[in-house]
Amino acid sequence: MIRTVLDTNVFLSGLKIADSKPAQLIDFWREGKFDLILSDEIIDEYTAVLSRPHLKVSLPDIFEIIYYLYLKVQFVELKKKLKVVTKDLSDNIFLERTSEEKPTILSLVIAIF
Repeated sequence: MIRTVLDTNVFLSGLKIADSKPAQLIDFWREGKFDLILSDEIIDEYTAVLSRPHLKVSLPDIFEIIYYLYLKVQFVELKKKLKVVTKDLSDNIFLERTSEEKPTILSLVIAIF
């Protein structure tokens, strides 16, 4: 099975922009075509971004999204910290997942769509 880490921008774009490449990725994940790998740190990042006022995502919707993730993803424990990305430090949590879990696809590359 393909194991994937989705960057926050890719994941949230997939939820918010229908008929986009990120939305297609979300559909593929929901259909079971790949496993999504997350950590508590990535969930925290998703939650923080979903909570931004300009995105206009209601609190009940945020809870529903996060609850669904806890039910449907593979969680991995963060064992080592990386400081590779300096422009957006929160991107390091995605690289940490890839260094430990060796997913088949890293969404930071996919984010160019």
